[in-house]
Amino acid sequence: MEADLSYSIAVKKEKLDLVIEIVLTSGEREKLDKYRAFDFPEVWFLQDGKNFVFRL
Repeated sequence: MEADLSYSIAVKKEKLDLVIEIVLTSGEREKLDKYRAFDFPEVWFLQDGKNFVFRL
């Protein structure tokens, strides 16, 4: 699984701090469950000009 954009604040870090997913089709809920399983602290979905922020 690969996000559209992802960021890590620290130079050497094992996991990402932020994941940004641009949603063009449905299925964002399934992607959110996958990101949660990878223990990402925050996921942003951009859909139809709106920004949805999920703190996991």
